[in-house]
Parts: sequence; C-alpha cells; structure tokens
Amino acid sequence: MRSDFVGNLGCERAWAGAPAVPPRVAQHAAALACLARALAPDGIDEITVWTDAEVAARRSPVLTGLPALTVATGPAPVDAAAWGGRGELARAGDGATWREVAWHARVPAALAARVNDRRLALALATRLGCALPGAGVATDDASLRALLATMDRPWVAKAVLTAAGRDRAWGEGPPPVDVARRLARLLERFGALVIEPWLPRLVDVATCGVIDAAGGVRLLPTHGGRLGARGQFAGIELAPPSLGADEARVVVDTAAAVGAALAAAGLRGPFAVDAFAYEDEGGARQLHPLVEINARYTFGHVAHALGERLGAGVLGLGPPAPAGAVVLLRPDDDDGAAAWFAPGG
Repeated sequence: MRSDFVGNLGCERAWAGAPAVPPRVAQHAAALACLARALAPDGIDEITVWTDAEVAARRSPVLTGLPALTVATGPAPVDAAAWGGRGELARAGDGATWREVAWHARVPAALAARVNDRRLALALATRLGCALPGAGVATDDASLRALLATMDRPWVAKAVLTAAGRDRAWGEGPPPVDVARRLARLLERFGALVIEPWLPRLVDVATCGVIDAAGGVRLLPTHGGRLGARGQFAGIELAPPSLGADEARVVVDTAAAVGAALAAAGLRGPFAVDAFAYEDEGGARQLHPLVEINARYTFGHVAHALGERLGAGVLGLGPPAPAGAVVLLRPDDDDGAAAWFAPGG
C-alpha cells in the first residue's frame, strides 16, 4: 500500500502569515522531511513526501523496515497526511495505533495556529503553577522594555509562532542596538514575543503523544533531547533521560495535562511537550516541566517510530554518522542536512 505525506516543516510560518523561510532553509527542511517515512503506519510500504524543494533520491537510502520513498514537489493530494495539519478529514477509528492516529488526523490552520502559539504554553504553565519567574508576553516596545527591565539574568525572546530555534533573540540586560533592531523586526512580523529567562540546562527532555478521535490522550515514553547552545534541535535519545523519579512523574503529569487542554481545544493528532532541568542561582537543581508545546509531529515522534521499526536507540542530525548507525539521510553538496539512527537498548 502507498500513501502521501506533506513535508511542511515550515508550517508555523504559514500559520503565522509570515514570509516563507529562505530557499536555503526550505531546502534543509525538505531534506529532513524525508524522515517522515518512518511515521507511516504498518502496512504502508511506499510513501511520497511532498516538499517545497527538490531532494535528490540518492540522499535517502533504501532501508529494510522503512517504506520506499519518493520525493515530489508541487501540490500534494488533498488526502495526504502532513507534518503540520492542513485541513479536516477522516480520522483513525477505535483501536488504532498511535502512528495510525497521527497519520490520519487533520488540523485546520486556524486551530493549529491557536494551539501552537507560545502564549498558550505560557498560559497553561501559569495555570499549572510552573511558569518561569519573570516570563511574560510583549506586544509592543513599551511592554518589551518593561519585561526586559525585570530580568536580572540572561533572557530569550521567542516569536509566538515559529519552530526549530528560529525567530528569537538573546541578551542580558537592556539590548544593544543590533539586538534591539532584531527584537523590533520580530515584533513587527509576529505581533508578540514571549520573554523568558535563559537558564543553564542540565538535561533536556520531551514527551510525545497523540490525541485520538474521541479526545483521548496517549503518551509515549519521555525521551532525552540533544540541543545546541542556543536551543537548536540536534537529536533524540530514546533511553530514559536523567530525571529523578519525582521529576519524571511531574513531566508525565504535565504532558498529560497539556494533552487534555489541547483535546478540549479541539486538537486531534500528534503533539509534544518540551521540558528541562536547570540549575538555579543558588546552584540547586530545578525542573521546568512545560517549556514549549508543539501541537504537530516532532522529531521525537520520528525517533519513537524508528525505535519501533529498528530497535530503540538514538536519532542524530548532522554528519558524520557513528560506526554502526543506520544512515537515514545523506548530506548533499549544497545542503548539509543529514540524519542517522543508532539502534540500541
């Protein structure tokens, strides 16, 4: 059986009404969209991934255990599954696996924009009593300056609807001229920014889930994340992350609460909740169980799907692949996107 998938990894830009990402970024995202073949439900042995840029077939090796892959550009079939939801269609029935639930769910753009907005995550964190001290929303220059004036440690300003560590700025104290200009551009483009303290992270984790047609929330095991110095995604570790028992319970309980809130808002399909442990100013370990909500597929879902197909392990982005790893995506001359999976216990 064959199926179609829309590799719209830049979906947040479309939901925000912002300009499309630059061609170089679109090429990078198109290549990474090829990993979506792992997400297909059992029984699908061929998949066409529709992208905004061409991706050479040689970059995605033929792999036992994964569907055969074709990459196409242009308008996708209306019934295609998608990285980010793009319309209301039929959903998987009772007894479906999480991959079937996610694959068949569709989310209208207006709902997707609402539930992926970082202001919702901050509001939920506030309601659950786990918002970071000083976190807030700036909607104009005056509120931005007021929020930054309260920050006594490094801060990060995030656009309210974006992904992959893009569209944000960092600083400490009043922003210098170049950072102030970037903040002004972000405010003009997105209308609001979420301001948070930038904290020294000890461990990054996330909990993926799906919401089924009846609104039931199913959570996958919490996994560890590999992030760059500025929060850029670099990989997934499926082994249980380095959390204490109490921390692990809070992370799961928080993800369940977020899932219930998303279900109540009408969302059906995949979502994930990011969390991290950090060191406070006194050197004590603290847990922030609700950093961001991604109400769509994430690479965490990809990693869990690969774990089911190939054996639990590590999903890594970027070359080189370590010895014994399965190469999922090869870099190209004009695009360095690459991915590998190292099976393991």
